[in-house]
Amino acid sequence: MATALERENLEAHVDLCEQRYKNLEGRLDKIEAKKYSDLEFILPIHPNPKVRKHKNLLSYVNVVDPLEHSALLDILVKCKLVISDSGGLQEESSFLKKKIIVCRKTTERPEGKKSGQLSICESPDDLHGIFEELIYNYEVDGDCPYGDGLSSLKIAKILSEKF
Repeated sequence: MATALERENLEAHVDLCEQRYKNLEGRLDKIEAKKYSDLEFILPIHPNPKVRKHKNLLSYVNVVDPLEHSALLDILVKCKLVISDSGGLQEESSFLKKKIIVCRKTTERPEGKKSGQLSICESPDDLHGIFEELIYNYEVDGDCPYGDGLSSLKIAKILSEKF
């Protein structure tokens, strides 16, 4: 699964963003067309009209309309690897034991990088190499570096004991 969601990647400089989006999608298209026709690449397109106008650029990527969170999670559970610029998906993919290629120069979630579950892709030109490195080494052995998903239960227990 691939996404391009972050507002900074869509609105900072519209022309630059459109070019970056085209470059990223073009790289995704080449990855599958070249060697991975047995895989389905799913790209939920951002609702921004300046992005949506590029929906038909890809011939080997299944570009779908924006997804509700539950539908996104269904795909995330079933996929092998995630390519995104989304901070939230960095955490969700790690929790679901999916490696993620983060298409940004940095991440606010260095724990994912330290754990080996997150790889930074600073340039669209680097995406193919990182993808090839991870597609057959996509399984995650370690725990989610962001926690066990049980914090609300732990907080409720502490509050019930105190009050």
